[in-house]
Parts: sequence; structure tokens; C-alpha cells
Amino acid sequence: MRAIISLTLLLAGLVLPVSADETGYATPGDAPIVPSEWQPLHDRWQAAMRELNAPGLAVVAVRGREVVLLDALGVCDPESKQNVVPRSPFYLASVTKSFTASGVAILVEEGKVKLDEPVRTYLPRFTLHDQELAAKLTVRDLLSHRYGLDSPYISRAEAYLGNINDDRYYFLLGSVRPLGKFSYSNLHFTLAGRVIEAVSGKRWQDFLAERVFAPLGMRDSTCYASQLFANPLAARPIVERDGRWLLSPVIKTDSVMHAAGGMGSSAVDLANWLRFQLTGLTPDGKQLISKELLAEVHTRWADDPERDSLPGVKSEGYSLGWFTGRLNDHPVLWHGGGYVGTTTIVAFLPEDNVGLAVLMNESSPSGMLTMAVAQEVAAKLLGTTSPDMLPEVRAGAERSRQRMKTAPKRDWNPPTASSGLLHPLASYLGTYANRAWGEMIVSAEADALHFKIGTADLRCHALGEDRYELEIPPGEVTKGRFKTSDDGQVQSLSFKTPLGDAEFERVR
Repeated sequence: MRAIISLTLLLAGLVLPVSADETGYATPGDAPIVPSEWQPLHDRWQAAMRELNAPGLAVVAVRGREVVLLDALGVCDPESKQNVVPRSPFYLASVTKSFTASGVAILVEEGKVKLDEPVRTYLPRFTLHDQELAAKLTVRDLLSHRYGLDSPYISRAEAYLGNINDDRYYFLLGSVRPLGKFSYSNLHFTLAGRVIEAVSGKRWQDFLAERVFAPLGMRDSTCYASQLFANPLAARPIVERDGRWLLSPVIKTDSVMHAAGGMGSSAVDLANWLRFQLTGLTPDGKQLISKELLAEVHTRWADDPERDSLPGVKSEGYSLGWFTGRLNDHPVLWHGGGYVGTTTIVAFLPEDNVGLAVLMNESSPSGMLTMAVAQEVAAKLLGTTSPDMLPEVRAGAERSRQRMKTAPKRDWNPPTASSGLLHPLASYLGTYANRAWGEMIVSAEADALHFKIGTADLRCHALGEDRYELEIPPGEVTKGRFKTSDDGQVQSLSFKTPLGDAEFERVR
């Protein structure tokens, strides 16, 4: 789904080096690096986290090849209380797009992909509602969101349901109506991931692991949720409920890790990523891609001057995998990510040779703290002052908590033979199919109906007479019903969506 863009308009800067040898990057150990002049900010962030009841935070800043700050605060997991450490991987969400773009750039460097070649050269099945545009839309257009492609069906399936396949992907793509101007969406980058796979012959996840993570020494990074959360140091997505930390009810699995937002990484690894963006070099001094191509990756290719920005930040547009703008007249590139239980920001200022990343394993009510931390890091390292954002963060957190308190409490009592069904329970069991949504499996659990699409289990509540409420991830509650034939056979089910009723025909 859309990244939380309002949390991404951030900055970067730095001071004070950690030693590095002549050819390689500085290699931080597992311990935090918090020089004395950073200690007041560390203490301020720690106090803010206690006040806001925020779980875990990791912050890294670099200057060229030097790590100047590597901080870790709070906990990874509400159950184990494992402390966040610099090598704790966080789910990055849409920050993944910058890595996917670099994956494509590596194929460009090898002469296997051309940025201004039509997408259809690499994906013969690529189609849109506008066939003329589909024939000429280029790889560069994808990586800069230049034509505004989007499909809510594909985005939900890839990010939450885990049931997309190529046949349905390209079928749904055929109904996409481009806006003809910049519009940010995941679809551009899941297409880019398919370009990587078509050209390299490898899954996009494995290509990035072999061609980006390994050369950059990113040991904690992965595009597989199973690997990410198997790491005992992993920062697990957390939500707050009634003042308590709980694991997020929406946790990524391998089936919903896509090329627009399917990666986890640590502060240590992101130090190497930022240093690569600033220098073009791997830790052993090699060029992953040429300086000219890296400059092209960082060049703005789509204009977006209307986007809201933070004080001191003027948004300008999008390059290849990065938002672009100016921070107090300094060129800045950044990307943010947001998902249930996670908020991330990665940014660098190429002319100042500095960069930073802020990672947090919460999104609400205190997710805006990520933005405030990045503001303060940037201000200190660039020698400027920034407005104190903590009052705004506190107010936003309080509003969020009030909304949760006043939200109606919902019971989830799924339909049973004695509560809301007109026929015996077995009459409803089976598989139902919809061309846009895929298959819905209705099964019996503890004498009640259970609904599942892809890998997503859906909460359900009986409304009587074959009617029900469903919760469609990431939290959309909608009403639906079963339909039967004149002879009493259950034929289909449906539920309402913003795009109209979704009808599922019974197939098994």
C-alpha cells in the first residue's frame, strides 16, 4: 500500500568520525557509537520514548565513509524484552524501493537493461488500459512514478493477502488507467521487480541479496520475512493497545514481501548503504555501478512540487527510487516507509556528503517520533536549528489514543449453524473465486465459519440470515452475504468495497 509519505520528508547530516582504513568503510562493532556531543540528543530521545511509550529505535549517521553516530534505544519485542542493538534488523517497508532501483541499475551497468527501453521489451505481457502508452512506457518511467500507474487490487494482494500470481497480475494491469503524471504507488516497483526477474533469471529477492547486500557487506539485510523474523535480534512490529505493547496483528510473511516494500535491514547495514550512495564504492573500494549511472539514479526525473513538506524542506520530485528536494537550500534525497507497527526514514545530502537513517518498530500512536529524531539529527549535523517537533508528536500521539479509546468496541462472533445461517454449516464450506481478488476459502473452525484469502485470515461477525461483517486487511470492515439458489444451494458470497461489490462464485 502507499508508504506513509508524511513521515518521509526528512533530512540528514553529521559530525565526528569513526576511524576507517584507507580502502574500506569503517566497520562498526555491535555496540552503539554515541560520541559525547550526541549524548544530550540520545538522552532526549530516550526520555521522549518513555513519555510516548515508544518501543524501539535505531539511528545511524555517516559522513562519506565514516560512521559518526550509531545509536540503539528501547526494545525489539514486548515478550522477550530483547534490547535494540545496532544490528537489529527492522522491516523497512517502502524504503525497499531505493534498493530495487539499484538492482535495476546494476543490470543497466551490465548492458542487460536500458532505462529508456519500453517495459514490454522485458515483460512481453505488460499491458494497460491505454495500449498505446503501454507500448512505449519505459523502465525509467517505472522507477520515477512518472505516469501514475496504480491498482488497488494488486497492491492489496501483494502487501496483505499474499495471493497474487502472474495471470491475475497482468489481467488486473490491463484495467489500469495511468494518470499521465507523477503519482506514487507500489505498482511501479513491483513491475521493476519483475523486470529484474525476467532479465536475471533469479527472484528479485535473491538478486538483491547476491548483487547488492553481499557486495555492500549488508549481513543483516533480507527480502524474506521468514529470515528477518527468525533473527533473534529482529525488531518486531509493535502496536500499542490500552497502554500495552502488543505484536502487530499484521506481520509480514514471505508471500507479502514484494519489490516495492519487502525488505528488512539494520542500522549497521544502512550505514553501508548510505556510504555507497555518497561515494559510489563498496566497502572494499570497488564500484558497484559507475559514478555516471549513480548520478543518473539520483537525478530527478519526475516533478512533484505540490507534495507537503516539513519546515525547511522543499519537495521537488522523484529520482530513480528516491524522493528529491532541498533542505535549507541543500539538495536532499530520501525515502520513508510505513506499515502496521513500523516507521522508517533513510536520507542523504550528496553535496554535504552526509546521510542518516531512523528506524522504529511502531507506527501509531508515537510513530511521528521518527520524524522528530531525524529533524534533530539533521539540525545538529548541519549546524542549523530546527523547530522542536516533540510537542506536535505528543499531541498526535494523544489524538491517536483518544481515537482508539472512543472507537466502538467490536465483537467478532463468526456465523454458526445457530447464529445467522439459514442452512447447515457444511452447506457453506468450499472455495469461492473472484477474478480480481482471487480465491476465498470458507472452512469450519470450532463449529463456526472461517474466511481466508491467500495467507490472510479474515475476522468475521454474524449479522443474521446469511449476512456477515468481514475485516479485510489492513483493517477495512465491510458487510457481505451469501447467496443461494432456489433449491437452497449456496452459490456465491459477496462483500462491499469502495470499488463496488466483490462477488465470489463458488467453484469447489
